[in-house]
Amino acid sequence: LKNLNLWNTKVHGDICCLANCKELENLNLWNTKVHGDISVLANCQHLIGLALNGTKVSGAMTQGLFDVLCGVETLEMKGTAFEFAAFVIAKYKESGGRLTELTGVPEDIKGSIDVLAFVGADLESVDLKGCSNISGDICSFANCKELKTLELSRTKVQGDICCLANCKELENLNLWN
Repeated sequence: LKNLNLWNTKVHGDICCLANCKELENLNLWNTKVHGDISVLANCQHLIGLALNGTKVSGAMTQGLFDVLCGVETLEMKGTAFEFAAFVIAKYKESGGRLTELTGVPEDIKGSIDVLAFVGADLESVDLKGCSNISGDICSFANCKELKTLELSRTKVQGDICCLANCKELENLNLWN
């Protein structure tokens, strides 16, 4: 199976049923009732088009999934738990794989900051102020050794502040509600 388009249908079920579709190039589940762990897509090394808008797909970002999503040319995740990840991946690709600044994030975007663990090595400035639908563990910034400014006010980010011990360049941290 190379192309699967179930756009705007009443199809439902767990996305894990696609685990053996390793040749999949285009997957459109937009506005279906599909759910399950997105990490199954890490097996889809040939994926170039992905639309999951309006689905209930969930799970955590993994290195394998991140690598696959970075290779996707058309990545549509609006309204899913991976909307923020898609935004970050687009910025990462625009930067040529060296993301130093993450600003201009729409306040209504949703998702987890866990994707930043894969792009954070060069991050110097992150501004998510007012992004009240952004959540995750502050430990996603643990390896951001160049980080100087971290603005997380009015987000749902939480975790152990000790995770930032390696962020020796950190000058400004705001995490208030």
